Amino acid sequence: NGELTNMQRNILGYILMNSIHRDVFQKELEEEFHIRKSTVTGILQLMEKNGFIAREPVPSDARQKKIVPTPKAEAYRGEVLAKIQKIEERLAKGIPEEERVLLQMLRTLKEDEKE
Repeated sequence: NGELTNMQRNILGYILMNSIHRDVFQKELEEEFHIRKSTVTGILQLMEKNGFIAREPVPSDARQKKIVPTPKAEAYRGEVLAKIQKIEERLAKGIPEEERVLLQMLRTLKEDEKE
């Protein structure tokens, strides 16, 4: 896809995967991708202009705006999932099933600690 840069594609993937079960905010994108606020602001503004995301106010805090994927972005969900699956398959190659289960359990614990 020529409409998105690699960084925009990575950020969109993050938004698509995480917005399913919780709100996504700019601050966490800064932390997740280790990029400055001004850089993330520019990326998000361009993605919004190009119709991939929208920013919506959060009822509990009028100052914060959650980032939500648009229907245009949702069209990429299958592509993002396929890419993640392909990467996971490559990473898991040669690792016994028992170890994969253990790694998944550790990943789940780590995600629970973040919440």
